[in-house]
Amino acid sequence: MQTRIIPRDEWVEFFESFSREHEGSLVTLEVPSHQKVVTARLADYVEAEHLAFGGVTAELNVDGEDRIEVMVGEKAADHVTHNVAAPTEVSLDRTDDGADMALRIKASDETVTVLRILSPMLPEMVDGIVAESRV
Repeated sequence: MQTRIIPRDEWVEFFESFSREHEGSLVTLEVPSHQKVVTARLADYVEAEHLAFGGVTAELNVDGEDRIEVMVGEKAADHVTHNVAAPTEVSLDRTDDGADMALRIKASDETVTVLRILSPMLPEMVDGIVAESRV
């Protein structure tokens, strides 16, 4: 596995590209638990599971607090938008072959939101599948 840290000044462009590449991919969104008693079960952290990825955006403010918004779910009934206030770090986990596996967003309070791509594929593989299905 490889991890790439995305510099803050690249967030907007990175998220635009990442969103285009992975739109519709099945994802799981893990969010920090704000409960005082935290159990070790993963389900306590899952906000959305096996939903289509919609996109991720960053609002970078010069004088105010930055914000990153992650959207999953295609239908109104399963749509989830998760906001990360005051993000301090964005990183991308990749397989050894270079396929995106997980996007991690760390906030100023040290909590980490994780968007897991359930079937990591290299971008050229996704393009090939899309191209073949349209023929």
